[in-house]
Amino acid sequence: MAEELQDFYYNEHKDKPSPEQLEATKPDLPLYIIRPCWLTMICGHGVCQLCKIPEGNTHTYTLNYKCYNGDDKRGFIVCGKPECNLYIKTYIKILYHRLYITKKWQELLVKRANNSFVSVTRSNGSIEHDWILCSNETKTTSVCDVVMTLILCCKKQNIFLPSELFEYIYNRLVYLYNDDIHLIFDFVKNYNNNLCMNILLKCFKGDICKNIPIELL
Repeated sequence: MAEELQDFYYNEHKDKPSPEQLEATKPDLPLYIIRPCWLTMICGHGVCQLCKIPEGNTHTYTLNYKCYNGDDKRGFIVCGKPECNLYIKTYIKILYHRLYITKKWQELLVKRANNSFVSVTRSNGSIEHDWILCSNETKTTSVCDVVMTLILCCKKQNIFLPSELFEYIYNRLVYLYNDDIHLIFDFVKNYNNNLCMNILLKCFKGDICKNIPIELL
């Protein structure tokens, strides 16, 4: 069973780019897709998605660990070779980085940081404008409220802060909201039957939760 699985893994990814080619991939170019596996009932050794002859014990890397807090079982399987572990770590890093540098992601960070609503299209075609990017399980204070409090305190204490410093503080506060956005990488077949990456965000309205493609937000 393990030998058959290993043959499948190797044949699926034997044409992957070299580590140097992977590192040099431009953000505006398609990224080579490594298919996530279900990380349950895996072999303790003898399997690897990246090499032909695995060595050592099996290592696993969860893809959506920030979203599901470890409950999501999709990810990658590699053997104990340092080069295989470095390769998959680099791949995951690039996967997230290609999203984080986009204008769309920055816009969503600002909305999340300021507790702004997002628009969501329901299955019946209606558009609702009162959804949020994070559940209300814990009370959060918007970045705008924090900055306004800072301005009022400075005015009361006759403290002068340059506008550049306020902008820096605001941007840093926005950045700190990064992990509060429920980001999901999903892999699906497109119309050409090719494997492609789908980026989804969890949106909330009361007890209702909906996974929305990032380009629709």
